Amino acid sequence: MVEAGLDYLIAATRADAVPRDRRVDFWREHVTANHGTLHFAFADSDDFHGETRVQRAGGVQLVVFSSDAIGYERRSVDVDRDGEDSLRVVMPTSGQVVVEAAGRRSQVRPGAAALVSMTRSFALSHDEHTRAFILSVPGTAWPEARPPEGARLWNTSEGAGAIFAAMVAEVAEQAQALDGGSFVTAAELAFELIARGEAGRTYRLTEQVRALVRHSCADPAYGPGALSRELGLSLRTLQERLSREGSSPAALIREARLDLAAQRLTHPGWRRRTVTAVAYASGFGSVTAFNAAFRERFGRTPSEHRLDR
Repeated sequence: MVEAGLDYLIAATRADAVPRDRRVDFWREHVTANHGTLHFAFADSDDFHGETRVQRAGGVQLVVFSSDAIGYERRSVDVDRDGEDSLRVVMPTSGQVVVEAAGRRSQVRPGAAALVSMTRSFALSHDEHTRAFILSVPGTAWPEARPPEGARLWNTSEGAGAIFAAMVAEVAEQAQALDGGSFVTAAELAFELIARGEAGRTYRLTEQVRALVRHSCADPAYGPGALSRELGLSLRTLQERLSREGSSPAALIREARLDLAAQRLTHPGWRRRTVTAVAYASGFGSVTAFNAAFRERFGRTPSEHRLDR
């Protein structure tokens, strides 16, 4: 399906639409047309599956994609060659996207988004379970003089980030009802909301950690060591940097587990589960430690919290 009205394009594409032996080349051409020069690493080049839906008007583009496992790399030579200076916000709705930029490796899961600039080298990869939005806007949309070094991570599960995520999803949902002007306006407003919320103030590592740990904290084996590996930092460096911001890896993981448990205690789907079951399911290995930490954080016991709602 391809529809065009003035400068507004909606196009749905499936790699399955071409013979199996042409799919890899087809995907390279298709992604390059949408995103500029990239290098590809296919997990399975013999039987590749992937699909996209693209909305595009002017210098703004929104892609909804899913595909088999693959890696993409943009190198310095590519930046010099094609002159592409736009920004990309990658926001997974399932699976995870691994972003490597400026010496840092980050795992981006649902509830988070990552921004990269096409004027910098970076690498993206994901597994076969990943589905994501990619919003592209002109480099001039960034509210600072220079695009960020490396990847910028945002929490899209609350605050301005949650509004951004909802707006992007709605722009995709209402694709057929929009024209070029309304598409560009809505997409740029969404981007401005999240970008201006972060720009103009010192970027704190604590915010990035909070965005990451909420997706892994229910795993009791997840700890400061795993967090430091996700961030591409040594544990000692992570501890020192968070200490300067008044926190620690263990404290932020405990905070995320407590928030998760508090939410579950009042959720209808968890009503029949005991407090002990909620504690273990939220990543705590000790009910005694959970009860003490919960009272310290919220000023009441888990049972009181459940009855109060």
